[in-house]
Amino acid sequence: MDKFLKINSVQGGDFTNSQNLIDFVIPSSMGVVSLKDSYLNLNTKINVVETDTTGGEGIYSVGLQWNQPGVGSPKYPKFVNSALVKNCNVRSDQRGQIENIRRVDQLRQVLSTYGRSERETACNSYIDATQYINPVNKNRFPIFREINKTGGLKSRNLDVAPIQISLADLFGFCDAAPECDLSKLGTLRFHFELNRDRMASVLRMVDPTTEWPSENLKFCDDIITEGAANELTTKTKFTNLDLSPFWVGQALVVNADHTDGGGSNITDQRVVVDAITWDKDNGGALKISFTQSWGTLAATKTYSNIRLTPYSTATTSVEVNFAELVIKRVGNPVGLDEIRFDTYTTEETNGLKLTSFQNQYQIEADAKNVLIAFPDNETDLISNNENISDFRLRLNNLDLTDRPINVGSPLYYDRLNMTLGNMGLRLKNLAENMGVDDTTWDDVYAEAKGETVVVVNPLFQSEREKYLQVNINATGDGVEKLTLFKQVPRVIEV
Repeated sequence: MDKFLKINSVQGGDFTNSQNLIDFVIPSSMGVVSLKDSYLNLNTKINVVETDTTGGEGIYSVGLQWNQPGVGSPKYPKFVNSALVKNCNVRSDQRGQIENIRRVDQLRQVLSTYGRSERETACNSYIDATQYINPVNKNRFPIFREINKTGGLKSRNLDVAPIQISLADLFGFCDAAPECDLSKLGTLRFHFELNRDRMASVLRMVDPTTEWPSENLKFCDDIITEGAANELTTKTKFTNLDLSPFWVGQALVVNADHTDGGGSNITDQRVVVDAITWDKDNGGALKISFTQSWGTLAATKTYSNIRLTPYSTATTSVEVNFAELVIKRVGNPVGLDEIRFDTYTTEETNGLKLTSFQNQYQIEADAKNVLIAFPDNETDLISNNENISDFRLRLNNLDLTDRPINVGSPLYYDRLNMTLGNMGLRLKNLAENMGVDDTTWDDVYAEAKGETVVVVNPLFQSEREKYLQVNINATGDGVEKLTLFKQVPRVIEV
């Protein structure tokens, strides 16, 4: 029977911007393991500090954003979990270094942009550290909270919220190793360098104009009952709770007009939801009660124009408490003689803002594909350079195309599709934009800062090292940072 085992990191938490290295040792005594089904857990916690706790502490929907220090008005990119690892390597006692990939974050972000359909991205939301806003109900409840929309059980802050990063998403070796016999390979040692400084926390579901299905959901029925006011009924009738922006334990603000007006009106009164009843006998209205009364009515008086909106005067911070490697141990192995996989070597250079960029790179003899990314200055993650107009590649003085390749032309997409196919991937998304997570659904894929541009081409293999000449024409600020990824095949005998 297969089993999953957890191995703690060599370093203890907390992991910070300056302490961002993680190592794991997988002993050879574990026998046969499936690295393809194993993953790294970053156990995180997002703290919230409130400026007002009237009615008790609230439970907030929170998430992660890609930190962009020094940027005035950033657009936060949707990033894949594997982008939280900047560099990584794995080595074996018996085989030495197996893989060492620098800037794996940029590589996996680019490949995910083209290799994942929009539906696949949406389906991965249940484990993603950051999600798009839902196109239908606008709800966004990330992995850091346990949310209850009805009943009296309070929603819960998760002190341990694991961000799962599949080893197969980081290493070609792991992706090709459904069985790995450690008794033959020896002890495995994994090393990860985190993008810890890029992890920033943010409040979600606090803006009714953009994060609710409709701002009209805030209106509640008038209250005419004499005495303490401690329950509200929504005017909206909900046929599906997915459309509800309310949950138990949520901190809200009540505003209401009193019959007498003036100082009798309720203005920005903070409340905390104690229970929610989905009143299906009343067409699906929500009856929302609170931990304490927010007003008092005398006889013949009325509260009208009652509005419920999120309380948002709070700050957040993120902790990475500890890390663990979850390893799948194979109970009934079939047995493999060798593991064939593809890895990447990396070269980082700078175009120095040249509008006519020319450079020659030394390429491994067995390299079979090249991918050049252009990480932007703000995120250092998205391959985004709108200045590039066309490019042309030559390998060992042989043109790889018979004309310059204009960005966005049919030939550009022909090279893109050909290269991804040669990598063993499929071109599934031509939006060429992983999207941003801080906007309305209509603009998720429309933000220019999320657009992706790459230079790709298959390479022929040779007996000795070869030389790749890269010519790029650009406008404006020209070519700035470049990251050259070269895909090379490897074989590990077991």
